[in-house]
Amino acid sequence: MKNRKKIIFILIIIIIPIIYYFFVFTSTASFGRIEKKVSMDNHFYIEVKFEDGSLRDINVPEIVWPFLKEKRTYFMDYRYNFLRKYYLVKIKEEKI
Repeated sequence: MKNRKKIIFILIIIIIPIIYYFFVFTSTASFGRIEKKVSMDNHFYIEVKFEDGSLRDINVPEIVWPFLKEKRTYFMDYRYNFLRKYYLVKIKEEKI
C-alpha cells in the first residue's frame, strides 16, 4: 500500500510541471506588424514581422479576421505547444 502511495505521489509531482509548462511558458506577447493575411482551406493566418525582424505565421480566429489590416502594428498575445502551431489569443492595435 505504501508503494502505491509513493508512485501516485511521484506521478503527481511529474504532472504538475508539465501542466505549468503548457500554461505559462508557451505564451508570448509582442509587438508586430501584419505583413500579409492568408486564407487557405478555411484556416486563417497572418504573417507577422516582429520588432527583431523575424517572421512568423500565426493562426487567427475567423471572427477576428475581417478586422485585421495589413501593414499595421498590433500588440499580440499568442500561444503554441506540442499539439498546436502558433495561435492568436489577444490582439490590440497600437495607437501612435
